[in-house]
Amino acid sequence: MTKEKPVRQNYFLVFFACTVFLAGLILFVLRLQKEIDEKPLCSEEAASETASSEYKDLPADFPVYQEAKFLTFAVSDNSKGKSFIWESQDDISLIFETMKSELRIKGYEVFDDLSVGDFLSLSFKKDNIEGFLGVFKGEDEKSVISVSIKEF
Repeated sequence: MTKEKPVRQNYFLVFFACTVFLAGLILFVLRLQKEIDEKPLCSEEAASETASSEYKDLPADFPVYQEAKFLTFAVSDNSKGKSFIWESQDDISLIFETMKSELRIKGYEVFDDLSVGDFLSLSFKKDNIEGFLGVFKGEDEKSVISVSIKEF
């Protein structure tokens, strides 16, 4: 007779690890949002210029939720990793399902669909791109859309 680890214990460990990761991500985004709200990062003229060029670092076919307001982005030193954050007044479920559908329409493989409370996430992959999409409730009941992409 062989001993098997209970499957329930494995699910608990995966759930716990995901919860810790998501909590850290949420805290990071909330702190970032607070800094943005307290201190403008640039003049209105520079902000307008940045907003018009915000999509240049996204893959050309990557869908962007139409009702979202661009907040910020970051690019890694080697330019292979990129993160983007938007916010919207729309419901997180509507945003998530729309983005998931658009990713599939554009030919992205969507997997690891996860829902924990008011946090929805998925992973995606296409050609030499893989990434993570998270949608959650931020401050003032606004929905926050976070996308991280890695090119390899």
